[in-house]
Amino acid sequence: MASAESFDSVNSNPSEILLACCHINLDEQAKFGSGWLAVTTEALYSGKGLLPVEQIAVDELQNLAQHQWSLQKELCLTLTTRPTIGQLELRAGQEVLQCWKFSAGITPEVVRLKDCFETRCEHLTHGEKHAFNPKKNTPVSLQNVSKKTSTGSLAALIRVLRFAAPYWWVVVIGTLLALGTTFASLVPPYLTMPLVDKVLIPHQSGEHVPLGIAIPYLAGLAAAAVVASLLGYGRTWILAWVSERITADLRIRTYAHVQSLSLDFFATRRTGDLISRIGSDTERLNNYLSISLIDFFSNILLVLFTAIVLFT
Repeated sequence: MASAESFDSVNSNPSEILLACCHINLDEQAKFGSGWLAVTTEALYSGKGLLPVEQIAVDELQNLAQHQWSLQKELCLTLTTRPTIGQLELRAGQEVLQCWKFSAGITPEVVRLKDCFETRCEHLTHGEKHAFNPKKNTPVSLQNVSKKTSTGSLAALIRVLRFAAPYWWVVVIGTLLALGTTFASLVPPYLTMPLVDKVLIPHQSGEHVPLGIAIPYLAGLAAAAVVASLLGYGRTWILAWVSERITADLRIRTYAHVQSLSLDFFATRRTGDLISRIGSDTERLNNYLSISLIDFFSNILLVLFTAIVLFT
C-alpha cells in the first residue's frame, strides 16, 4: 500500500485550476481553530489560518499550503456528519492520511468540496471500467457489485412471520378456529332455504304449518350463531396472544440491536424516531397480524365457501 509520504507532494502545473475551497473551523481536538481545504484540477491542499481572499491564485495557494496531495485513484475522502461535529478523512486504501473536523454549520461547503474532489478523481481515471454510484459518489468495480438485498413487501412479511415459528402450534389452533368460524357462518344459508320452502311460503299461502317443523330450523340457526360467536372469540383470543408475543420478541430484538449501535448512530437520529420504531411500529405490526391478516384470509375463505353453497 502506498504510504502517506508518496502522496504528500505535487508538481506545479501552469494549467492547474482551483475547483473548490472551504474553511475548517475546528482543530484535531475538536477545539475552535482556523484552517482551510482546497481542491484543484491536480491536487488537494490544506493549511492553517484563513485564506486571504476567496479568489486566490493557485501559486499563492501552494505557498500557503502545509500539506498537498496529488489527485490519484488511490485517494478518497470519507465524510461523517453529525448534528454537532463533522469529520472528513483523506484515505489511501485503508490508511488514513489526514483528518479534519468541522462544525455542522459549514457542512454544505465541505460536501461541495468533497463532490468536486471525487468528480475530479473519477475524471482522471475515467478510462478504467468503473460503475459510478451517484448516491455515494465513489467508483465501484463492476466485478464487485453485489446483489441488492430483497426489501419488498413480501420479503418483509416473510421476515416478520419467522418470529411466529416458536408459536407454530398456537398458530395452527388459531387457523383451525378461523376455519371453524367460517364453516359455522355458512350453516345459516343451508337452514334458511328449507325454512323458506317448508315453513314461510306455505304459511304465506294460507296453509297450516305445524310449529314443530319450524323449531329445528330456528334452533339450528341459533346454535350456528352461538357456535360461530364462540369460535370467533377463541380465534381472536388465540391470534391476539400470538401476535402479542411476536410483538414482544420484535421489540426485544429491536432494542437489543439499538443498544449495539455506535454513538455516531444516536448523534444522527432523533430520540422520538427511535422510540417510535420500538413502540408504535411494532404495535402496527401487532394489529396487522392479529386483525388485518386474519380478516383477509377469513374473508377469502368466506367468499369461496359462499360460492360453493350457491352453485351446489
